[in-house]
Amino acid sequence: MHLTREEEKIIDGELGWAYQTAMKILVRLGDLFDATQLIPLTSAHISGVSYKTLGDAPLDFFRTLVENKAKVRVPTTSNPSSFDPDYLAKKFTAEQREKQASILKLYRQMGITPTLTCTPYYLQKPKPDSHLAWAESSAVVYANSVLGAWTNREGSPSALAAALIGKTPNYGMHRAENRQPNVRIRLETELKTETDYGALGIHVGNMLKEKTPVFDGLPKTVPEERLKQLGAGLASTGMVSIFHYKRMRLPSLETVSVGRKEINDALESLSTTSEKPNLICLGCPHCSSNEVRTIAK
Repeated sequence: MHLTREEEKIIDGELGWAYQTAMKILVRLGDLFDATQLIPLTSAHISGVSYKTLGDAPLDFFRTLVENKAKVRVPTTSNPSSFDPDYLAKKFTAEQREKQASILKLYRQMGITPTLTCTPYYLQKPKPDSHLAWAESSAVVYANSVLGAWTNREGSPSALAAALIGKTPNYGMHRAENRQPNVRIRLETELKTETDYGALGIHVGNMLKEKTPVFDGLPKTVPEERLKQLGAGLASTGMVSIFHYKRMRLPSLETVSVGRKEINDALESLSTTSEKPNLICLGCPHCSSNEVRTIAK
């Protein structure tokens, strides 16, 4: 991978250990995926926020980054943490609360905005054709498919490294040839609710894994909330980073038909009990303001 003179200075340690470490992560990633260069970003989104997920080891790494004056170079947001500090905090031990607070404090010291959401595009929508380094799978597929931005499905370390450098390797979804559909999903039933769109995503994601689908049979205009549920289903059961839903002139593609039976089977597979629930959680991905109004009604 070709580095500019400025990038060579960073990897040689001239800007300090924190940026050198970040650059080494990006160069190693680029070498693994045959990237030719680093490209500038407009934003990053960090997924490693919950202490329950991270544990203790990353805390020392974050502290060392802060001690070495690490600061993000592009606007950077964060995923949800372990618990809501106002209502659920008392259900956790004092140690757990303290360590979760430490993670958020260290992120703030690096210039990361603790948005604590998996839908950062509701706060600041990226422009079409902008390059991002986002590490939340449902946000990645939404950004690529609906917003027209360009981002790989980053891990937490690579998203943080990209945020510190302000660049990312040009591989995967940053290259136009990797964004083209290679399988057609022919929809043979009407999707009436957001739940139906989510179930379609669950079924197709399970079936396709890493293939890129184009959907044939969706309405001309689909509410973005429904596309969000479709993408979240694709990303949670497979490795889909982009889907296409607008009419396209394409060569002959492998075609897979999906009807009402497949939608119902996907819904049934997600239902594990018929008992009356004690608690209902809504918003995964987090709800739009329209969805909140619908729920309230």
